[in-house]
Amino acid sequence: MAGLERWKARHPHVWVQLEPADVLVDSMRGRSSTWTRIRINLRHVPEDQRPPQEALEVDFDPWAGLDVEAFRRGRGTGNATTAAMMPFTTPGET
Repeated sequence: MAGLERWKARHPHVWVQLEPADVLVDSMRGRSSTWTRIRINLRHVPEDQRPPQEALEVDFDPWAGLDVEAFRRGRGTGNATTAAMMPFTTPGET
């Protein structure tokens, strides 16, 4: 929610035009964690007053530390769970 507060501070003239239903908060779920996605619907803001699209504020990487190749090798053998539990293996290791 801190990201929403930063956006509101950058765009106070837009924030006052929004209605409660224009702020969409989604709880996203990954393999073993959750994160929150916040979207702003600008339908009540005239087009000439809308701020440009900004880069996403990403402060969470659900794939950090996962050895994707080990995970894929596990799927090929029907043992994805074991491969996912060994995130730091190198090719050729089991």
